Amino acid sequence: MNERGQQRPTQPVIPVGTGLVVVVIGGVLWTVYAGGAVAGLVTGAGPVFPEGLYGTLSVLRALVLTPGDPTVGWPEDSRPGSAVAVWVCLIAAMLAYIAVVLVIDGKVSARQRAKRTRQEGFADRAELRQRGLDRKSAVKAAKTNRASLGDTPARKIDAHQVATRIGTLYGEHGKDSEVFVQYRDGTLVEGPTGSGKSWRLAWQRIVESVGFVLATTTKPDLLWSTVGQRLASGPVEVFDPEGITRWPTPMRWSLLAGCDDPDTAIRRADALVQAVPLGDTKNSGYFSTNAAKYLRCCLYAAAVSGGDVTTFYRWAMQRQVPKVKEILDRDLPTWSVEYSQLGGSGSDSVDDVMSTVSTLLDPLASPKLMAAVNVTADESVNLAQLIRDGGTLYLISEGSYGSSAPIVTALAAEAYYLAKEISREYPEERIDPPVRFVLDEVNNVAPIPDLPDKVSDSAGRGISIWAFCHGQEQNIRRWGPSAGKMFTTNSPVRIILPGLGDVNELEQISRLTGEREEWWSPTQAPRQTKVMTAPEIRGMPADQALMIYRGAAPARVHLPLVWDIPHWKKRVLDSQEVYNWVCETGELPDWAWSRTGREVVLG
Repeated sequence: MNERGQQRPTQPVIPVGTGLVVVVIGGVLWTVYAGGAVAGLVTGAGPVFPEGLYGTLSVLRALVLTPGDPTVGWPEDSRPGSAVAVWVCLIAAMLAYIAVVLVIDGKVSARQRAKRTRQEGFADRAELRQRGLDRKSAVKAAKTNRASLGDTPARKIDAHQVATRIGTLYGEHGKDSEVFVQYRDGTLVEGPTGSGKSWRLAWQRIVESVGFVLATTTKPDLLWSTVGQRLASGPVEVFDPEGITRWPTPMRWSLLAGCDDPDTAIRRADALVQAVPLGDTKNSGYFSTNAAKYLRCCLYAAAVSGGDVTTFYRWAMQRQVPKVKEILDRDLPTWSVEYSQLGGSGSDSVDDVMSTVSTLLDPLASPKLMAAVNVTADESVNLAQLIRDGGTLYLISEGSYGSSAPIVTALAAEAYYLAKEISREYPEERIDPPVRFVLDEVNNVAPIPDLPDKVSDSAGRGISIWAFCHGQEQNIRRWGPSAGKMFTTNSPVRIILPGLGDVNELEQISRLTGEREEWWSPTQAPRQTKVMTAPEIRGMPADQALMIYRGAAPARVHLPLVWDIPHWKKRVLDSQEVYNWVCETGELPDWAWSRTGREVVLG
């Protein structure tokens, strides 16, 4: 429970407005004394001051009644000089006083806002420092987590390059109010369609990444708005078998490559099956598990026999294929038994398994999609090299029934596996610079197997995962009740955007923010109230998000749109021009990254 709360209200000891009067009087006295003294020094008369209260009043009267010769207000034997010098010095003293007052007022106001924020139960600047979410902590942690930065002085490290800047504390300004998380912090972003997932968070995560990026999306916008930046920093590949974008050279990838290794066949089959939502039905997990067993048998047999993806497709759509059985009997007898059991019975359960297989492979009936994945190993993209080069892989699919989502999921899972394997080549087995997976519409496009676990566990490998979803209800439909809830609640960083409609989840989030003490009267005891109620979470301003980070107090974070920041907007428009040029010419620009000239900057 959050123990913060408001202080007991009391009657003010000093009447309201007294402070302003004191500031004004102090300003007048400072201007007269300091301005006159400086004027005397400048003109050579030496520092001069009014004589007591009546002398001060005499100076003020002269300034008002005889502005052409204000020096008459000072004693005749100690006047500060010419009228021009006096007025210049008085104005300078007044401006200096105003500047000091504004600085002090700003600091006092900031402390009052921070105190009010703490009393309301939210994170303030002190909380950011304590929890390692500020700029200085980001640099310090990066030196520890990235071996390449160990010998680099902290003053030379840009926090934006080594950590992830989420935004600023809502209503605050300045570097001290910036909110940073580490690359190791897996993040789940929840928000309905139109809440700003792409233009407030996903775009930034793609363009700011210093290593390999895998980005999934259902629309072309994340591609055309970021590809210009990514082309400058590394090779770019676009897997778009459904033709959602205009990219002229879509990537080709062999679904069958490597499946002559049983472990690869298992991994590939599990990823294909993951595209089917588990929901909350009792037997959905059973059918998915057995469908994966059936598919891995066909993948292995097709790869070992020298067949292609059409061979795999043809065999997988049949209950029993003698050639598959023959290969499994020879190489993997235990798989052969499973294959016979799954395809040889006429029971309803087997029918359901085969129906699941048919649903998963239905996209391969499209000649366009088949052509994208039915390639030889030599023609297939080298995913491992793409990761090592710090490139970008865009995976684009509508994610609906009959889409290429199963194939996209298998490709994303393979990229994750390779990134994990490559991490073994680095000190402490952590990729440096880190790789990032920006999984927009994660539950529809690329639900990588065991993703709820990977979000929190992959950080030790230098793999950062940003998953974007619509809410816990969608997570449960995709992953099942247990894993779906775990995915929602166990992510190290959880960012909630306004507009969530699930009342149960809103109440859960509200309870998670804790409670605070609220005073209604000086004579009554305080009462406990929620830090943030469900309606308040749902009705947050469009540019505000609620961030829950491990054990820290909940933070209200300002998330501007890309279009609201001039230099961000320019980068988007520049990237759009690059995208249009590539689509029209079919060629990459001359400045695009190449292995022989890696230090290339866009523009």
